[in-house]
Amino acid sequence: MESKMSEDDARRQDSNGQPDLPVSVHGDAERKTAQAIKASGNPNSITGDEPDNPPSPWFHRFMHKHFPDASPHDHWTLLFTAVIAFSTLIYTLASVWTLVEIRAGGVDTHNLAVAAANQASHTEEIAQAAQDQVDAANEISDAADSFSETAETAVEEFRKAADQSAGASKQSATNAERTIKNAQESFRNDQRA
Repeated sequence: MESKMSEDDARRQDSNGQPDLPVSVHGDAERKTAQAIKASGNPNSITGDEPDNPPSPWFHRFMHKHFPDASPHDHWTLLFTAVIAFSTLIYTLASVWTLVEIRAGGVDTHNLAVAAANQASHTEEIAQAAQDQVDAANEISDAADSFSETAETAVEEFRKAADQSAGASKQSATNAERTIKNAQESFRNDQRA
């Protein structure tokens, strides 16, 4: 079953002898127009018309310049791929910045923990000093209580001694009075006799 190929079919075969897919006439015309535009660099040079609207965005110019045969689907795919790549770059930069902040925060947290440990140590020292002061105040209070008891005992002893001395003085005075009376009586008796 040999079939005879037409000239167009023969031209479409590549070097391996495989036939290309059939191309529509309309597709060939678009490709020729795109090649002409690419060669001239000006899309309006083929038709000779001046554009009614402003120049196309940079993305369209880039796509027509570098990928003249690309379909609109390919344009959108490239655009969204570029957006995804840019977003990934921004995300990566934000992640790196976050990592740097986390590490710096780790150092700050370590320094804070060391400072808290030092503060706890100093707080223990302050608490111990306060306890020592309380103990000293209790000793002073005990000494004052002891002194107060000693002073009360001394006052009581002095009072007893004063009472005894007063009693002895009264007795002495009474004895002296009696002695004087006895001496006077004895003198009177001697004078009468």
